[in-house]
Amino acid sequence: MLTRDSKLLWLGLAIAIVAYLSASKPPTEWGYPEWLQAASFLLAWGSGQLGTSPLKGAPSGGVKPGRFLSVLLLIAVLGVSASCAGSIRNQIRTSALVVGDAALGIDQIEQDIARAVPPIYTSPAQAQEVSRGVLATLQAARAYERAVRAWPAGEIAVPRTVWEAQTTALQAIVQVEGILEDVPGAGKLLANLKHLRELIGG
Repeated sequence: MLTRDSKLLWLGLAIAIVAYLSASKPPTEWGYPEWLQAASFLLAWGSGQLGTSPLKGAPSGGVKPGRFLSVLLLIAVLGVSASCAGSIRNQIRTSALVVGDAALGIDQIEQDIARAVPPIYTSPAQAQEVSRGVLATLQAARAYERAVRAWPAGEIAVPRTVWEAQTTALQAIVQVEGILEDVPGAGKLLANLKHLRELIGG
């Protein structure tokens, strides 16, 4: 049987969940850190509800230690979550600073391979395929770099534009890597593509 207090409890939980989700990316895009932050938030909320529920026979006046402790706990959890989010943002931005240079280096290596004597590519069609793939990788890497630079400082969750740009860039890199697997002498280019993929987060 639902009582007034139990209704308020579930209403408070719903409000807390909606407020948390409004400040984060969709749960379908969550990784391990986001699930931990959500669990910490719900545990802190639950602790706060228990802390504000008086024991039978307890005095009703004054400041309850449990309530004070639960408020401190909730503040601590939110502070840690914000700190973690800020740290993630800084890590991504730091990596993105060198993504453009890494992509340009890959472009230069591909041009050197194309001019190699004797030719490394098995056919002109293969050379054109690799060239198009490297160009797509360069453009996608630049788009990812711009998306990360546009990430607002006060936004906790990773913006959708960053996720989409990251996905596009990683797909372009994997596609070129697949082409180069059959190209002898492409080890340096493959190593640089792997480095770029790691910078972007793949």
